[in-house]
Amino acid sequence: MSDQNLFFSGACMRLVLVPFFVIATLSSCGGGNGDPAPPPPDSNVFVIKNRGAVQCTTAPMPLATLERQLTDAGVQLAGSLAPPQIASSCGTDGKAYPTSCGSPDGQIGIFLIAELQLKTATAAGFVLMSSEPNAKKTDC
Repeated sequence: MSDQNLFFSGACMRLVLVPFFVIATLSSCGGGNGDPAPPPPDSNVFVIKNRGAVQCTTAPMPLATLERQLTDAGVQLAGSLAPPQIASSCGTDGKAYPTSCGSPDGQIGIFLIAELQLKTATAAGFVLMSSEPNAKKTDC
């Protein structure tokens, strides 16, 4: 190869690589402090809690009792924030339990709350419904 061909191939390489590295460097700048953005104020999530029922012995806790646990912790149900939304319902955790006295039955209470109040709800013993992939709503 002649020296002239090396010059042109090097110049072409610079024309390709320099913009690539500039773009790669600039696109890696996040600009933030690493904290995730807070959810929008109108964003709601479903939280659940076991209703404490045990086969043959204990009836499931009423939804009103679980609602009171949330409100006592300072969480407002989404249905009380905006009209015609369902704020609570019955459900099952979707897990298989043996049919025997003393075993849990998987009944849960499902509650719609503002996502901003999730930390307070989890401190009160509630978990995100999405963390239980088989959980689903049922008739009460």
